[in-house]
Amino acid sequence: MMQPSKAMRSATDARTRILVAAAAAFAANGFRAASIRNIAIAANVREITVYRYFPRKQDLCWAALDFELRCSDLAVNLSVAIQEATTPEELLRVLSGVACECVRTKPALLRLICFTLLELESESELMYQVHFRSPLSELVDHMRSWSRTGQIRAVHPEAAAVAVIGMLFAASKISNYVASHGGSCESRGDRSADVADICIAGLQSQPQPK
Repeated sequence: MMQPSKAMRSATDARTRILVAAAAAFAANGFRAASIRNIAIAANVREITVYRYFPRKQDLCWAALDFELRCSDLAVNLSVAIQEATTPEELLRVLSGVACECVRTKPALLRLICFTLLELESESELMYQVHFRSPLSELVDHMRSWSRTGQIRAVHPEAAAVAVIGMLFAASKISNYVASHGGSCESRGDRSADVADICIAGLQSQPQPK
């Protein structure tokens, strides 16, 4: 089997360094405030090299986001959790664990996702189509099915799916921040389970008043 040449390996290494540096810069500063010059310095390449790989700043931002999402396996982990869950309680606890682990191991990823959603409409749509459309569709299907069978209250399935994902990740991020600043010393697992239980209580069918 032919081995990649030194030039090919060098090009790959340079591109990867650029993506890592860009992801860090965009997560820290947002799209508009991030500097291509500073990204090039952090990647140890010339600025012209960045533009050789990524002619537009938006191309670089999307490539960096796509790279980080693939490295994190976030969409895959969400899909696995959703596909394997058999009850609302199981699903929310597993999803809460996925969110907590993502916040712990990839603390800048949520910032990168949020800045993209706030600043880049076409890249936000691309992120949804490439990475999150499948797991969110699966989650919507679960919500619709469980709502019909009475396992959860009657809710709009798309709204419920988005609310659950948003709450779990936001709560995990805030919980991690509070714990790192002298808050509760509970384990991350305990905190993620508590967040899941709160979500479950909100979705459970309530008895009708007599």
